[in-house]
Amino acid sequence: MNEYILSGIIGAIIGYLMNMFIDFMKSIVKNYRTRKISDSLKMTNFKASNAYMPIDHAVPQYCEENICLKYINQSFIIPIPQNCRKELEDLGFEYHVETQYRTPELIEVFKNLGIDNYESVIKESAQDVAEKFLLDLKSGYIRFNGYLFGIDSMRTNRCGTEENAALSMDFYRTDYFTYRVFANIYQKYKDKFSLRSIRELNAIPHFLSSFGLGCYIIASDGQEDYMIIAHRGSNIIVDQNKLHFSMNEAFSMLDIDMFGNPSLVSCLYRGLKEELGISEAYNSNILRYGFMDLSIDVDRLECGISCYTRLRFNNSFTIEQFSELYKSSKDKELETTELKFIPMKSLRSFIKENESSFSSGCLCGLYSLLTRYEAKQI
Repeated sequence: MNEYILSGIIGAIIGYLMNMFIDFMKSIVKNYRTRKISDSLKMTNFKASNAYMPIDHAVPQYCEENICLKYINQSFIIPIPQNCRKELEDLGFEYHVETQYRTPELIEVFKNLGIDNYESVIKESAQDVAEKFLLDLKSGYIRFNGYLFGIDSMRTNRCGTEENAALSMDFYRTDYFTYRVFANIYQKYKDKFSLRSIRELNAIPHFLSSFGLGCYIIASDGQEDYMIIAHRGSNIIVDQNKLHFSMNEAFSMLDIDMFGNPSLVSCLYRGLKEELGISEAYNSNILRYGFMDLSIDVDRLECGISCYTRLRFNNSFTIEQFSELYKSSKDKELETTELKFIPMKSLRSFIKENESSFSSGCLCGLYSLLTRYEAKQI
């Protein structure tokens, strides 16, 4: 055989084997990083840190095909008390007709909590909340009674040979007033609740009448990565004047896909547009996104999921343009007062120096995100 042909064959074989070896080593490194992150995060499940308690971690993120969300076509609405209804409506706060949902289970929940006469407890809290909304609206705060998704049930799993994280959730329809009523009841009887497993959470669906999406934006100018941290204002009810997620949005009945199913992606893009001014015109600057950690705020009994978004600045979309879009965004005055751009390489030191200024959910989620970022998983 011609020696040139032979050497070519040998070279091709060596190249093939080298590529196989490189792919094998990449796989080993990837699996090592994944296991290391997974082991670190799993240790925290259902162990509260301040007000934040993790439920499930996806490493590095939930694949979209492994997220299954459904609307069960049921509603749960607590009516606004008659004595406050007209005044609230005159101030622009919508009234929604009362609806029932899993009433036998609701009665059982209150019974198991050792709370007598659930109807009077709900009525009392509804009155408290209505009066608080009246006071807020008369003081000039923005309050509106939008429809929300409440959690009927949730399930986490691992699937496939790589044991990728999977998440399934069923939702019912509720509204902001109902959410605040059950948050009020929870505050009064917090010590009676046990939150140690998903099974226990699924047993109290009426109290899970809100679900949130907390988004961290990692923005790049081509030279450096920055974390965008928002500073919440005094118009918001929770986490006032705290350093917070880049964008934080309640999962609402507006957030559906083309088939009418609840959609976290729709919620993400709506939040980016309404809170930060990033409209569809700038979708090409959103390089990728991922949903990471399922958690619950034990102070408010509010579940949520964290996500990250990679945002790219260039000549057609500069940091200055983004800042102007943010200033004129729909919910800017309601949600935040300013945005901070923190270099990712300095983020740990910034967190340490400002730890007490962060909301608990944002703070714990940031550490979780940094674990993935530093392992080059996002």
